[in-house]
Parts: sequence; C-alpha cells; structure tokens
Amino acid sequence: AFVMAMPVIEALGCDKAKCVPFIPLLLVLGKLKRAGKLSPWVGPAISCFFGVKGYVSPSQNLREFGMSGELSPFGVMFAKLEASCLLAFGAYLTALALDASPSTAFGAAYAVLAAAALLAGIVDAGAAGMSKAPMFIWAALASGIAYAALGE
Repeated sequence: AFVMAMPVIEALGCDKAKCVPFIPLLLVLGKLKRAGKLSPWVGPAISCFFGVKGYVSPSQNLREFGMSGELSPFGVMFAKLEASCLLAFGAYLTALALDASPSTAFGAAYAVLAAAALLAGIVDAGAAGMSKAPMFIWAALASGIAYAALGE
C-alpha cells in the first residue's frame, strides 16, 4: 500500500524517506502473524491508530511525514478519505481477528468507507467547493456493497 501511495505522498509534498521504513516493518509483522508468532490484534491496532490519527488531524499527521505548508479544504477532505482507508483496513482486520468470515470482514470495511464518504459529503465537500453529490453516491454504493457482503 505504501508503494502504491508514493505518488500521493509526493504530491502532498511529504518526505518519502519517512514513509519507506514502514514497508519492511509491515512485511515483518505480516510474516510473524502468518507464522502464528504475533497476536491477531496487532494489525488492527496499527491500522486503527494511524487511521484515527490521520482522520482527526490530517494536517498534523502529514506534517509529521514532512509536508510543508497547509492543506487546502480539498486536501483536508482527501487526506481524511485516505485515512479512512486505513480505518477500513482496521475494520477488516478486526473482523478477521474476531473469526468473522472474509465476506463479513469485507462488509465491515465497506461500511467504514460508506461512513467516511457520507461524512465527506456532509462536512468536507462544501468547504472544498465541490458538489456533495459524488460523496453521497459513493456512500450509497459503498453501503450497498457492505450490505451485500454482510448478508452472505
């Protein structure tokens, strides 16, 4: 995920070198979890911690990764939506740690994405000078996906 996010990290003016150490760390944690040597709650804790941190304080969070300047209202919305992906991943991992089925975990993740899109439409889209409709459509689609996955 970090490798795929590098263009976004660059566009936000963050220092890629501050993000790169997370790649081997997450690989090691994944291997330890797969080998049964790590609690299934480590992944959800890390994802949720960084997701909440990025959602609640997007500007501060990005400054810690080397971004200079301030985020525009659109940048704030974008950073919150990016953080909501970490929260969705945390929901997915939490569901799996609770022995839920992969479908249920997927539904939980999409429920988080639906909530984030709804909040972006209610709170952030207007301040960013954009129509709220795309966020509400995204929320409706994500809700439908969550509903279908949770119903299996």
